[in-house]
Amino acid sequence: MKNIFFLLFLIFISCNSETKSLSNEKSLSTETIDYAKNFEIHYFENYTKLKVRNPWQGADNVEYNYILSSSHKIKNSIKTPIQKAIVLSTTHIGLIDFVGESDKIIGVSGLDFVNNAKIIYNATQKKVHDVGYGVNLNYELLLKLKPDVVFVYGVNAETKAQIDKLNDLGINAVIIAEYLEETPLAQAEWVKFMACFFEKSTETSQKFDEIAKTYQDLKKLASNVSTKPSVMANLPYNGIWYVAGGKSFPATLLKDAGANYIWKHISSSEAVPMSIEKVILAAENADFWINSGNVNSLEQISNVDERVGNLKALKNKNIYNNNKICSPKGGNDYFESGICNPHILLKDLISILHPELLPNYEPRYYYRLN
Repeated sequence: MKNIFFLLFLIFISCNSETKSLSNEKSLSTETIDYAKNFEIHYFENYTKLKVRNPWQGADNVEYNYILSSSHKIKNSIKTPIQKAIVLSTTHIGLIDFVGESDKIIGVSGLDFVNNAKIIYNATQKKVHDVGYGVNLNYELLLKLKPDVVFVYGVNAETKAQIDKLNDLGINAVIIAEYLEETPLAQAEWVKFMACFFEKSTETSQKFDEIAKTYQDLKKLASNVSTKPSVMANLPYNGIWYVAGGKSFPATLLKDAGANYIWKHISSSEAVPMSIEKVILAAENADFWINSGNVNSLEQISNVDERVGNLKALKNKNIYNNNKICSPKGGNDYFESGICNPHILLKDLISILHPELLPNYEPRYYYRLN
């Protein structure tokens, strides 16, 4: 009996010593994060520690930590490289595809919204499954698929309950908060976070650095323009026109492309609801109109609300939408690979607003409505 108690005591000491050593151990190095504000990567001898801060709107002092290791000696860690991933946002597909591991995706939330050809094909082969969305998430299917990680995203604090439920079921839930970053390069830099799960940090960081340099070169090119055309954006939905705040991803792209975004004065990184009347009054003389929702023609724009007929951008047919690359069911690549290609998004907008700077360039994500 004493031997049993002694053995249990040793196990207790061993487990607590390991936990203590992990919490007190100093990292060997830290990944350089130049733009993103919501995550950190720290490298230790036998594991990597990831930290995500305030991963949903309104979050304050919320933090999630993840331990990744290829060693089975590190308890409570996510074993890497992972072989089976489930994603609850199409942007996660873009991040994983950037790392070159989209074949590891076995489940998605909303298959109809996917653009990635490999994912769509694998779904026809029953290698990728639609796991549902939000409150309709199919936990039974998730358990059956046995993923190494489910990548989730958060809109509000209710996301915590979803994460807790997944963890209680023995499923590793990792939250991705790239959409809360305010700049294109900051959002794209989340590829470094994703790369850790596939043990591809070195090559991914090198690839990102090349993209960042290209982006900065394009930004410098556009900064020399003598005139900055005014730009409006988006389309009303159910009588409300949501405009991107002046500190948002699209606002930053427009600024870097040499545009005068008409709502740049709004000190917010989130979408701001406005009445149609207020938007039309402010945007009446805007030179360009971009990101015009799920429409494909000027006629569809006019049918949304007859009052938009007074807008200069519509009269001059200067409306460019970002849904050039869509799957047959409407999966928009702008919201998938676009996040990882900020340099291409910027180049597209520069070519639209200042075609003299990029002669003969054909935009990848944007096209002019007819």
